[in-house]
Amino acid sequence: MSESISRFCFGCEALGGTDWGEVSLDEIERCINIAIANGVNFFDTAAIYGLGLSEERLAAILGKRRSKMFIATKGGLVWSKSKNKRAKVWKDSSANSIRKGIIQSLKNLKLEYIPLFYIHWPDLETDFEETFYTLRDLQKEGLIKYIGCSNFSKEELIKVSQFCKIDFLQAPFNFLIDHPKELFSYCRNNAIKFVAYNVLSSGLLTGKYNEDYIFDSNDRRSRLYSFKRESILNSKRKLESLKFKAKKHNLSMTQYSIKYICDNENIFSTILGIKNVEQLKENIEVFKHCMMKEL
Repeated sequence: MSESISRFCFGCEALGGTDWGEVSLDEIERCINIAIANGVNFFDTAAIYGLGLSEERLAAILGKRRSKMFIATKGGLVWSKSKNKRAKVWKDSSANSIRKGIIQSLKNLKLEYIPLFYIHWPDLETDFEETFYTLRDLQKEGLIKYIGCSNFSKEELIKVSQFCKIDFLQAPFNFLIDHPKELFSYCRNNAIKFVAYNVLSSGLLTGKYNEDYIFDSNDRRSRLYSFKRESILNSKRKLESLKFKAKKHNLSMTQYSIKYICDNENIFSTILGIKNVEQLKENIEVFKHCMMKEL
């Protein structure tokens, strides 16, 4: 029996409460409720987002609706908390780490099984065989339904596909990035659903920020190279092209950036991080004629 999954995937990193500047959890809850009312049923989180807080808060907001949603989470990153400092984070996709992480995510999300579980980043210190045989076992045990890879190259996908069926790939794709044709082709030929993230290049493609904008220290964009003056100036030509095309289609830069991704036949769903209702309404408008896709 096929499942209908929304092409709009609600990104829940901001629910973790770190690296997104000032965030209102009440506002995000309102956004989630409005999104569901408009047909969104795909939610993306990760154990690392807020060190488990994003998963816990998403579960609390969804309540009994959890079992009706297609929730994706990610693992394979572990951390050590430190007082007054950012947590130390490293990759660990060993069998023990993955199994332990999935059990914790199930508790955080209050689910009997995880609809979609991604390995967040390739762990080159652990054999892919160990990681993906473990995921296959967890799938057989009914603890996860679909298996995904996040930030894996085509070559890495080929390697891991020896050990289990990969159902989803999550990777960055936006107006500033050249089409990853080989990756698209591999996914298409192997029935792997491509889920795009960083669609708005962390907000750069909204047109709200220029090379002189200064972010607060609690906003990750204060550290990202893509928001440094030099980088924005280097992207100026493409940003002007985006602005021109958006105006031509009577869309905002944000909406055209999303439409550019959604119109690509290789894209199954698009992750959009939402902080307020105004953003949500602007983004969701792009999907009003075609929200759902069959899995």
